[in-house]
Amino acid sequence: MRPAAALLRWLTNALFAAALACAACAPVDQAEQAPLPPSSQTVPTDGAVTVDADGAFRDAHGRFVLLHGVNLVDKRPPYLPSPDEFGPADASLIRDLGFNIVRLGFIWAGLEPERGIIDATYVARLVELVDLLGDHGILVLLDSHQDVMNERWGGEGFPDWAVDDGGIPIATGLGDWSFNVAQPSLWHAWDAFWANEHGLVDRYVAAWQSVVAAVADRPNVLGYDLLNEPWPGSDFLSEGVDHQRMQPVYERLAVAIREIDTDGVVFWEPDLATHLGRGSRIGPLGDTNVAESFHVYCPLTLYGVFRVDGLHSPELCGAWSSHRLDLAARDRARVGGGWLMTEFGATALVADAALHAELADQHLVGWTWWNWKRLDDPTGEPDEALVPHDTGTLSLRSTALALERIYPRTVAGTPVSLHSDPMAPTGATSFELHFTADPAVSAPTEIWIPARLDPGDDGIVVEGGSFTRSPDGRRLLVEPLDPVPTELSVQIEAT
Repeated sequence: MRPAAALLRWLTNALFAAALACAACAPVDQAEQAPLPPSSQTVPTDGAVTVDADGAFRDAHGRFVLLHGVNLVDKRPPYLPSPDEFGPADASLIRDLGFNIVRLGFIWAGLEPERGIIDATYVARLVELVDLLGDHGILVLLDSHQDVMNERWGGEGFPDWAVDDGGIPIATGLGDWSFNVAQPSLWHAWDAFWANEHGLVDRYVAAWQSVVAAVADRPNVLGYDLLNEPWPGSDFLSEGVDHQRMQPVYERLAVAIREIDTDGVVFWEPDLATHLGRGSRIGPLGDTNVAESFHVYCPLTLYGVFRVDGLHSPELCGAWSSHRLDLAARDRARVGGGWLMTEFGATALVADAALHAELADQHLVGWTWWNWKRLDDPTGEPDEALVPHDTGTLSLRSTALALERIYPRTVAGTPVSLHSDPMAPTGATSFELHFTADPAVSAPTEIWIPARLDPGDDGIVVEGGSFTRSPDGRRLLVEPLDPVPTELSVQIEAT
């Protein structure tokens, strides 16, 4: 989490004065805590979710799938949350918020603590978590997580035996851990990895295959995020360095995964320099069932210029984050496949959460919030998690007010536009969806409506179709008229 923080400092400093002087900046006003939603029974997305030729996630019925969820990543040994830190109550609350996906992180150092020895206990706990989430109807994206590679630079990820720092001294006293991305010793270690020195890529591929083999038969496994926020090495400023160094490793990983799982989506990530606006040069991976995993953070929020007890400007943050989304859209056009905003947030600021969720709606892209719980994150912030305590009674931060929203989980066709405002004033339109219908899809469009945002049937208007409700009342099931119209729309009034 927290992309290229040291290299983003210049942007934060440059915008700081503008943020203070900005006429659009407004004091933050938000509730102290979101209420726990009522329990509801949901069902998993039917069948495997794959990427179609147009880059949309589709279920077994051919419906467009929109993903909303959270990250679950534990960066401290033993590198997976214990049953006290994540159990059935957590999975139930994630489900009851209407979320349908968890990006579940594993750490290579926990998976393979000694070279060539996969920890069977670690794999068993990972599978246990996948199954727990599956039992609650939640898809899982397996994420090989790292931040600045290893603990010696203040992060986590690679086991000690897989780190070759060249014997270069590691500077200390730099302050924030993120400044370590400027350490030549770290660059050397990434150079060694991408070049497969000491057979490091060989071992990484084998480690990934051990994970895929353990979970590939689980129906709720969406896919595999190859490597979180990779660094391209010492030549990070060169155009195309990601294509030269990272691309061959990504292609090799994709082939290795396909040897075991022919259905799971292979998620690739751009290198951290893309957060500076350089743009990725990763090309097609030789596989069509792929998607980009990308992260969007507003630096002014990330580094405390905008905060709960201060000011916020959706214009300044929106400009930065829109640019990042535009870069991801270009990646999608170049590489092919789908996309998913797998990290955003890491703040208690409701306005920031609402802004990024709205930007995602505008781009018709799904998301996973960072993070469910902090879990003593060495590279995180105290208020980054949706649930403020790692153990004990569950509660939610106010950011849940922006994330628990009405949204189309599946669309029997292709969405054209989407708007959802969980904090709209009473009587206003809080949700609006327009989509083109696909007559070949017989399953209904399913729209999730949280109980606190449900206006009752009188507040729902469907043009071009009709609706019923699931037994739990939380899913609106929209069916087109006969004959099937070209376009349908659904409008829901704010309560």
